[in-house]
Order: sequence, then C-alpha cells, then structure tokens
Amino acid sequence: MSAEVVFLTLFLGLIAGRQPVEMQVGEAVTLLRLFVDGQPAATLTAPPWRATVDLGANLQPRELLAVGYGSDGDEVGRASQVINLPRPLAEFTIGWLASNNGASPTIALRWEHVLAAKPSRATISVDGTPLEVDAEFERSCRHST
Repeated sequence: MSAEVVFLTLFLGLIAGRQPVEMQVGEAVTLLRLFVDGQPAATLTAPPWRATVDLGANLQPRELLAVGYGSDGDEVGRASQVINLPRPLAEFTIGWLASNNGASPTIALRWEHVLAAKPSRATISVDGTPLEVDAEFERSCRHST
C-alpha cells in the first residue's frame, strides 16, 4: 500500500519554516493530504504533486505525513518522515508504482544526500536476477501471468 505514495523531498538536516515538498504518487491516488504533526498542511488534487508546508519556527522534531486517497475516498497509500532528528548522511528509497491503465508498473530508485551527492550508477536484482535501470534510475516491469 505505501508504494503508492513516496516522498521525493527528504529532509536530512535541521529545517524550519516554509519548505517545498515534492511527492511521487501512483495512478490510484486522486487526492493527497500532507500533515505536520497530525495537523493539515496541504491538500493536492492533481500533478505536479508539490506543495509548500510550514514546519514551524522552532528546530524541534516533527512528523511529516502524506496520505493518498483513491477516487472512492479510501486510503490507498501513505508515507512519513520524521524531521529534525539525527539521520544518516544519505537515505535511499525503492518505490513500486502500479499502473491502473494496463501499463507495466515501475520500480523507482530515489535518494537524498545531505551534500547533494548523486549516484553514478545503480543496480537492482529480484530473486538474484539483475534488472537494468535507466538514466533516471527507474525500471518498467512487465507482468507475467
């Protein structure tokens, strides 16, 4: 369920004030709500899935939560991150984005580095079988029935 909603913006250092947040969502998401410490911060209904949220004036730990809803109003995915706590120098996420229109789902590799370092290459394998990723570190996956 959580693969339908992925943070593209990861906060690794200390941060406060109004900050841009970018999300990646699956096709099942028709409404996305962002919350800071459980309080509504933004509501998005269409791409681009970006908003500016107020993280407050103080450098204190906060939870940033994104909840995606489908056309029927049911929750289809969520993602959260805790900010202003010690974190690793870099973070990495593997997202699985399903498609509702019959297209192949996509595996997306996303990262954030405190010094904005970018990877030069990436590899991924499933059950020992290597999968090639494109220049955007994504791989379209074909279903086998």
